[in-house]
Amino acid sequence: MPAMPIPAPLFTPIDLATWPRREIFERFNGSRRCTYDIAAQIDVTALLHACRARGARFFPAITAALCRVINGHLEFRSELDEHGTLGYWNVLHPLYTLFNPADQTFTHALTEYGDDTADFCARMQADMARYQGSAALYPQQPLPRNLFAITTLPWVSFTSISYHAYDDGSYMIPFATLGKYFEQEGRTVLPVSVQFHHAVCDGYHAGLFFTALQQAVLDLADWVAQGAG
Repeated sequence: MPAMPIPAPLFTPIDLATWPRREIFERFNGSRRCTYDIAAQIDVTALLHACRARGARFFPAITAALCRVINGHLEFRSELDEHGTLGYWNVLHPLYTLFNPADQTFTHALTEYGDDTADFCARMQADMARYQGSAALYPQQPLPRNLFAITTLPWVSFTSISYHAYDDGSYMIPFATLGKYFEQEGRTVLPVSVQFHHAVCDGYHAGLFFTALQQAVLDLADWVAQGAG
C-alpha cells in the first residue's frame, strides 16, 4: 500500500519591521553569513533501558524526541522560502538516513511528524522497513520543503563534527547528527551534534535546543517504560 501524501505545509512570513532579531538576522545573513556546529552528550540511559525492556526501537524514539524539540520552538522552524522571504513552518518532518550494509551506501526516508508518538514511531518503523536498501538517494518524491535532516554516525563516539555545505549559506533549519552511544561514569550517553544558522539561532537557542532535547529524552523514557511505546 503506498504511503499517504503529506498534507500541504503552512509557511508564515515574519514581519522584519517589528521583529526584535532584525539587526541580528541581517548581519548574519548578510556580510557575516555563517553557521556553527555544537556537539553535546545526551544521557539516554533511561530511554535505552526502556526500549530494550519493552522491545521498542531506539532510533524512532530518539527521532521523536528531536521532533518535539524542533517543532516546539519557532526559531528551529524558521528559514527563507523560495522567494527569499523569512518565515517559519507550522511543522517540520524528519528526513533521516538509512545505511545499507550490503554495499555500504545509504538512502533517506521521511516520516510525517504528528503529536501521537505511538503512531509516529509505528509509521517510522514502517518507513524504515519500506525504504531500507533503496537504490535511490531520495526514494520518496517529491519531498516537501518543510523538513529537517538527521544523519547518523553509529560507528564513532565523536566529540565534534562539522559540515561544510558549498551553497549560498542560506539554509537555516537545524541539522542533527547522532553518533555512537557509549558508557560514561555508569551512564549511557549519545553524542549529538547540531548545525545552527546564526541568522536565526544564537548561542542561547543552541543551549535551549540541547536542554529541551535532554528533557524530551527523559519524558519519552517514562512514556516507553509505561508501555505506551
